[in-house]
Amino acid sequence: MSVIQKIRDKYARWAVIAIALSLLGFIMMDAFAGKTNIFNNGPSNTLGKVGGTAIDKVKFDKRMQVFSSQFDVPQDQQSQLIQYLWDLEVSNLLVSK
Repeated sequence: MSVIQKIRDKYARWAVIAIALSLLGFIMMDAFAGKTNIFNNGPSNTLGKVGGTAIDKVKFDKRMQVFSSQFDVPQDQQSQLIQYLWDLEVSNLLVSK
């Protein structure tokens, strides 16, 4: 027990400093890493890029709604529609290049 008390008495400041630096490091790592860093101006509307041309999320969603309503696509086949539209968009961008 005396060893633990000795560590608490002598090295408490160092332990607090190490913990504070670790927390600061984790916060800074989260702030600067990934797509949601603190310097982004909000969420991106880009789903992907093909040959340097961005595919806009809003336009893609509108196109999906139009196709879904025109062809009366059931809910269980929405993923197939999304894949079809994505392939169509990528093909159009590649052909236009």
